[in-house]
Amino acid sequence: MLKEDETCIDGKRGKEERVTDVTTKLIGKLYMQNVRRMDIASYRNERARSTEEYREAERFVHAVERALQDMDREYQEIIRNEYLKTGDRNWHMDYYSKTTFYVLRKKAIRAFADCLDI
Repeated sequence: MLKEDETCIDGKRGKEERVTDVTTKLIGKLYMQNVRRMDIASYRNERARSTEEYREAERFVHAVERALQDMDREYQEIIRNEYLKTGDRNWHMDYYSKTTFYVLRKKAIRAFADCLDI
């Protein structure tokens, strides 16, 4: 990963930063799918909740939730709103300037990746 004091050539994001952003988006998509899977299984019956698929979904959701708990509250909100929820993609405009948001989002992604040990 890029270190805090490293800069990218011509202001472009480095390869590792792009990979981490793409990875975070993928984790968010998988998180939402697994939450849905768990919700559907919980409405079915006890047998649906005892399947290996349900247990895998539960472990994945737990790992993401645990990683979020280990992060600063501000970073948690950024990861949740940007990657783990569907909704208004401009939510941050009421709280941050564009520049501040992108700096904080970058730090939040790094913290999230570190907490997930990826």
